[in-house]
Amino acid sequence: MFNEKRIDKFFSKVKKTSRCWIWQGAVHITGSGSFYVGDKGCVNTTAHRFSYIIHFGEISSTLIVNQKCRNKLCVNPKHLQIITRSETGNKPPSQSGKIWDDARKLAWSIKQKGKLGRKHSTETRRKLSLLKKGAKGSNWQGGKTDESKTARKTIEYKIWRDKVFERDDFTCLKCNQKGGRLHPHHIFNFAQYKHLRYEEKNGATLCVNCHKKFHAKYGKKKNDKNQFLEFIEAQLAIVEAGQAVMEEVFLPYAVMPATNQTFFQTFTENSQKLLGK
Repeated sequence: MFNEKRIDKFFSKVKKTSRCWIWQGAVHITGSGSFYVGDKGCVNTTAHRFSYIIHFGEISSTLIVNQKCRNKLCVNPKHLQIITRSETGNKPPSQSGKIWDDARKLAWSIKQKGKLGRKHSTETRRKLSLLKKGAKGSNWQGGKTDESKTARKTIEYKIWRDKVFERDDFTCLKCNQKGGRLHPHHIFNFAQYKHLRYEEKNGATLCVNCHKKFHAKYGKKKNDKNQFLEFIEAQLAIVEAGQAVMEEVFLPYAVMPATNQTFFQTFTENSQKLLGK
């Protein structure tokens, strides 16, 4: 199979320790040891594969030699095992390189059943957010990020956005586009009305294009309800003002799309509750 000279050369590049046999020769780009075999050293193979062959015999080229110790430079035959290509993936990191029998595969499949697509509850999302918030986060740089940008990345903002989209049935209130790329628009300006940032009634669903058109026309500062209603071409009569929001009467309903009617009705009802009506 291999002459003694080639085998002696192999072991001259191996450092035996109490646990692993460390390869000290050439190293492949993958991190595994590299060794030339053949009478003239013209064929290349991995060092641990060569070690397996000289200790246990020839193996098929379709099989893979793997280190159970997870040390890519280890050539100790006691740490080597044969696996197929199908056994190299779809395992948790702690089980990488280990051979699973059918019973273990079945147990893992049952354990993972139903987890695909599962969503965390709102409370769990809040707790996970707090674990990485501020100085606890791995990317913390002393709080130099603008406050407005930080506020848009909070879990409260994401929950508010989801509620607004669901209420409006994921439909743009301007052009009635359903689905696609949507933006949650703050009726009362995000920067100026901080106390209304996460109020569901202060949100409206717009598609990306309509949202850009709104801010191109009215700018990004001091936005309010009048601009928004003018933008979606609704007729408005203001009947009473309050500290946080104003109660609106939208006329006529008959000329509005059904989605817009639902939004306006919800907005008015919420305004009345806030004003104690």
